[in-house]
Amino acid sequence: MQPGSTCSSAITNGTPASINNIYDAIVIGLGGVGSFALRSAAIKNKQIRVLGIERFQLGHELGSSHGDSRLFRHAYFEHPNYVPLCLRSTQMFQELCDWKRAKSTNDGIIPTRSHVPLLEQCGVLMVSDRTSDDGTYEFIQRCLNSAQAHDIPVEMLDSYEMIQRYGNLFDIHDKMRGLLEPGAGFVRPELALQYAIEDAIDNGADIVENSEVVSIEVQSSDCDANTIHVETSTGQRYQTRAVLVSAGAWTSKLLPDWAPHLTVTRQVQAWFEPGDVQKFRPSSSCPGWYLDRTNESLGLYGFPADPLSSHHSKHVKIALHGRDVPFDPDDPRPQVTNGEIDELRDAVKAWIPEALERMVASKACLYTMSPDGDFILDRAPGFGDGGNIWCVAGLSGHGFKMTPALGAAAADLIVDGQTELPVGFLNADRLR
Repeated sequence: MQPGSTCSSAITNGTPASINNIYDAIVIGLGGVGSFALRSAAIKNKQIRVLGIERFQLGHELGSSHGDSRLFRHAYFEHPNYVPLCLRSTQMFQELCDWKRAKSTNDGIIPTRSHVPLLEQCGVLMVSDRTSDDGTYEFIQRCLNSAQAHDIPVEMLDSYEMIQRYGNLFDIHDKMRGLLEPGAGFVRPELALQYAIEDAIDNGADIVENSEVVSIEVQSSDCDANTIHVETSTGQRYQTRAVLVSAGAWTSKLLPDWAPHLTVTRQVQAWFEPGDVQKFRPSSSCPGWYLDRTNESLGLYGFPADPLSSHHSKHVKIALHGRDVPFDPDDPRPQVTNGEIDELRDAVKAWIPEALERMVASKACLYTMSPDGDFILDRAPGFGDGGNIWCVAGLSGHGFKMTPALGAAAADLIVDGQTELPVGFLNADRLR
């Protein structure tokens, strides 16, 4: 790929001036991965021309990149292979945050009024009361294995130590064990996407909203062999040399060959207003948490009341992780049911009863699950060897914290054909 080569006239940043231009890359879907991939591609080389296409409005709440807060952590129980991606992503969140602060200052805006940081480093407490036959806590041990393999500072806590620190928040019993990662916390997802898109546009990226991609075809052209044509629901056709599909829950509709590997499920999260919100402010005394529960297939996780939230500054967010209710993302979003609310209330009552004073809001979001719960980053199927078309999918409910690194790796692959980030274990060959 020759950066900056075109078939016709230049374009206007933010809005394509002509569909006859050939882009160096098009990113389809501007959720977490897509927004960071667009930014990474745009800042790799100012001569590279990139376009992002979003089927809804930017920052919509119909997918998997919203919800006010997401845990970021590095002592990763899912697998140690993810730790480098977690660490790189946390670094990139901070770099983007620093860029936004500097930009606000250079624009003559008082940063404290215009800039909210992306990361809240209040720590994350991992807790389990699930023991193996030999008396070990496998969940806690997996967290510890990742921490030791990558030198992540953590503290192991028994039930007495947790009661001394957190007994006024959580209902801790003597069979529980914990692992605290002080350097973890939560990230603000809507702001992360907003800042990433803003930086991408500042670096020359173009964006089209409210435009569904209906076809991707590899064709020859006068400019290049294997030019990729991307057509949208508005009838527009764009030409490009590379495509990244980061369409989240809609991936299998655009790439049906991957439909057997992707299952969309509907999840529920809710916000509770505690009687004493000051006890629940993010700090070393009130970290984010994840609870692995005996005889329960679903994890329970939550966040302190974020004082910088525009909607939930006095509310504790709590959710169940891993509900397996399948859902078609094109169906209307139903209200959270009474049964779903009761299920969550029962879990909150048993674990963090002081937060149960009043539930003020509930919302559904989507997980796109892979068969093994690991992400997929690979060439998109169905195009043979003729096109430079890649896809990131199946983040399986634990991917937002890694979207900066995943987006950067995807941008490397579509622009340079290779990446130094360790994403080889996410190849789709393992599923075939």
